[in-house]
Amino acid sequence: MYKVIVIDDEDEVRKGIIKYVPWRENGFAVAGESDNGADALELAEECQPDLVITDIKIPFIDGLTFAERLKVVLPLAKTVIISGFDDFAFAKKALGLHVVDYLLKPVNVAELTAALVKTRDALTAEEASRRDLALFKAYYDQTLPALKEHFFSGLLEGRLSIGCAEELGERYGVGFNGACSVVACSSCAGGKEPMRLLSIKKLMDEESAENISTHTLIYADYVIVVANFDSPERINAFIAYLNEKCGVAQKYLGLPMSAGVGYIAQRYNRLDRSYRGALAALDYQKLAGSGRVIYIGDIERDETADISISRQDEESLLSAVRLADADTIMAVVERLLSRFTGSHPPNYQRYQVYVLEIFTALIRIVRMNQIDIDSLLGGDYDIFRELFEAVSFSGVKEKLLTLCLRASSIMRRERENSSGRLVQNARDYAAVHYKDSNFSVESMCHDLHVSPAYFSTIFKRSQNESFVNYLTALRLNEAVRLLTGTDYKTHRVAEFVGFKDPNYFSFVFKKHFGMAPSKYRGVHGENKA
Repeated sequence: MYKVIVIDDEDEVRKGIIKYVPWRENGFAVAGESDNGADALELAEECQPDLVITDIKIPFIDGLTFAERLKVVLPLAKTVIISGFDDFAFAKKALGLHVVDYLLKPVNVAELTAALVKTRDALTAEEASRRDLALFKAYYDQTLPALKEHFFSGLLEGRLSIGCAEELGERYGVGFNGACSVVACSSCAGGKEPMRLLSIKKLMDEESAENISTHTLIYADYVIVVANFDSPERINAFIAYLNEKCGVAQKYLGLPMSAGVGYIAQRYNRLDRSYRGALAALDYQKLAGSGRVIYIGDIERDETADISISRQDEESLLSAVRLADADTIMAVVERLLSRFTGSHPPNYQRYQVYVLEIFTALIRIVRMNQIDIDSLLGGDYDIFRELFEAVSFSGVKEKLLTLCLRASSIMRRERENSSGRLVQNARDYAAVHYKDSNFSVESMCHDLHVSPAYFSTIFKRSQNESFVNYLTALRLNEAVRLLTGTDYKTHRVAEFVGFKDPNYFSFVFKKHFGMAPSKYRGVHGENKA
């Protein structure tokens, strides 16, 4: 059953619609009713209806304004508007607000039933479209090349963990089953021109080396070839394959192509490092000459295999320090350090440099969160002395772990203080601006430089009530002061506390205090002249 709420300020009309329309026979159930637009918005947020039937002339918020606000709160909900005006402008505006029908008064059961059937069919079609696996499969197949490109970009940038990379690689059918992977970057004179890049990519795609699987993409003005093979010895066959491609590019395309080949990686592990090595190899073409393949392993010794911090490592450290408990932080630090200490034989000096990389990542995290570094380190902290005076692996680890836990504690305290300051700033802002009838959460958040969604979450978590309720209470308390301490007319009191509509003010006041403003004054007022 789809849920529906009915809004009309005429009780007889509203009750009649609810009583006589065959809801269940057409797949609907009435979830609520309201006689005004303001209450109806609260009701809609609570009931989450699929359909709202509303008169266009309702108190406090008219039907079209209600439909506009409903579209923000419940973007999938449909609306049927009932109007006594045969106004094309109204109808045209309604078209953009998920209004499925615009009915003129007097409306009868047959017209409303037809609107229900129309709405039900639209909702059913939308659900079917979202659930249609065939359509989804076709869309997935259409976007798969882009997904693969994004996947390989993540590998080259070091954004993917090994587990995530292997899962996505299998899902996208990349088929990297060999033990070793390597990245090659191809370029040529003027090779940043799109047509030249496409020509090189097409050449690379035409034929792969024997027993080597490859994937080619254009990335950062280079043609990248990611190769996968069973044994490190296959690197020579891959280089020979690339040399052959360089010759073809020169002979048949007139392109003096060069290629840099990075360090060999274990499948998906550290392909970002292989990519950086390929770029470094390309730099050597100034010495070795263009039109050839340069393997970084022939020029530079691989002294730093698997002992540098990747972007994925830094992100996991950031997540742990920012939000996790002490045990999780300890586990992340242990994992980062165990990568190095598992090598044979361990080199203590290189270990210190590696820890310094982690420390640098931690400092970036701290600065990113606008935390004073002195509060973390102390004014006279010397990281080099602390690290290099440590006489053991465990000593270095203990110092690093202490800093991470301290950073986590500071960030948690700053987050709590920041939330408290935000709430207090909002209260101060409301105390100054509550008299403005145009005051809104959006305008306040704009001035406080915070998003309304984030602010609303923080305020409700802190105060156990929404800001709208807080603002209403603030205005009503001031209204009570004016009603009991002055002789201002009710409409003037409403104006002084930020209500445009005196009738709406009276409605809200009575709902809150159980009596109308005039009666409240008679009971509690000081009867000033």
